[in-house]
Amino acid sequence: MKNRPKVSIITINYNNELEKTIQSVISQKCKDYEFLIIDGASTDGSEKSPYQYKNNIDYFVSEKDTGVYNAMNKGAQKAYGDYLYFLNAGDTFESSDTLGKVVKELDKVDMLYGNIRIVSKKGKKNIVKKKKLDRKNIKLGKKVSQQVVFVRRELFNKLGGLDERYRVAADFDLLCKVFENAKDIRYIDEVICDYDDGGISSNLRKSYNDTGRVIKERYGIGYYVLYMLITRVKLIVARFIGK
Repeated sequence: MKNRPKVSIITINYNNELEKTIQSVISQKCKDYEFLIIDGASTDGSEKSPYQYKNNIDYFVSEKDTGVYNAMNKGAQKAYGDYLYFLNAGDTFESSDTLGKVVKELDKVDMLYGNIRIVSKKGKKNIVKKKKLDRKNIKLGKKVSQQVVFVRRELFNKLGGLDERYRVAADFDLLCKVFENAKDIRYIDEVICDYDDGGISSNLRKSYNDTGRVIKERYGIGYYVLYMLITRVKLIVARFIGK
């Protein structure tokens, strides 16, 4: 029996820059990982990229799915590592040393998270630093992107994985479940991922509405109303500055 890898890196793809992400993963100096790619029956040719790197990929499938979170759950079901990490097509590790820095910190923690670099469509970059979560601020919708989160696979499965009822906020729902059940959550002040902000959850209104649904179902009407008021102000500000 082969040794269990520390991290299962799961990349989902549908007509995106998959090869860029593959190259970022296989360039990691730390090799204590397995690499799984779940393609949703792409038609732009990106589904052919894994065949060029078949010796570096542990599992690949290209088939229709019912959405982003369905694809992510598929990958988690095939994963074998101690921790799950979702790096979507189009996104990359910050550097070739990133995974090694993370693995050194994965010692008996239930979840580890860090920082993200947002890469806009215009190529402008912004580092979001020290976005720390706790059981209080998460109830008001504070969250980090899934691309900076490493969660223990056993805990992920125990919590039922990603709830596919949510269109863009199942990753936030998972964070809520982890904070309600985990014993050890660790933050590291390292940029983990360069994130392409053109994804589905980058639409502010959709993201806010789906996140609000999670908050209402988990924490009640009071937190929901407060969150929706806060986010409506944010939408007005975003419209004013032309984001």
